[in-house]
Amino acid sequence: MPRPRRANKASRGFPARPADNPYSEALFKTAKYRPEIPERFGCLEHARQIFGPLFTWYNTEHRHSGLAMLTPHAVHGGLADQRLAQRAAVLAAAYAAHPERFPRGVPTPGRLPEAVWINKPADCVCAEQTERAECPRNDDLEPRRDRSIPPSEGITSREEEMVLATAH
Repeated sequence: MPRPRRANKASRGFPARPADNPYSEALFKTAKYRPEIPERFGCLEHARQIFGPLFTWYNTEHRHSGLAMLTPHAVHGGLADQRLAQRAAVLAAAYAAHPERFPRGVPTPGRLPEAVWINKPADCVCAEQTERAECPRNDDLEPRRDRSIPPSEGITSREEEMVLATAH
């Protein structure tokens, strides 16, 4: 029996979760298309030999579009303002030498984002109040877990997840 056809609609492989990390996903996509990454790794040491230099390259040489085409090392090392000022000077000199190449006027370097969030916290409804005792803070929130099974002492959360998965 043929399956009924569905209307075409955009689909993600899995639903978005609060634990999704767009920065990790971006690194994974970058690594996936690097020529030096093999299809499979022989062992953990082999993966470390490949990814050690890749992480160094990604953080110190690879320019990120979300960081105004700067490296994470430059941004987190406090060099962003200096690099953007140098870039602005070069762009101004290029414009002065050949203004015909820039129909939109003097080019400007990109700007760094004001804030970067993995999961931006929701604004507290009582933010204007001075007493915020009723607002939950991140430290107060516990991770969700199956309350029907008592937690085991000395087991990490990953090990606990594995135990819970096999218990059902």
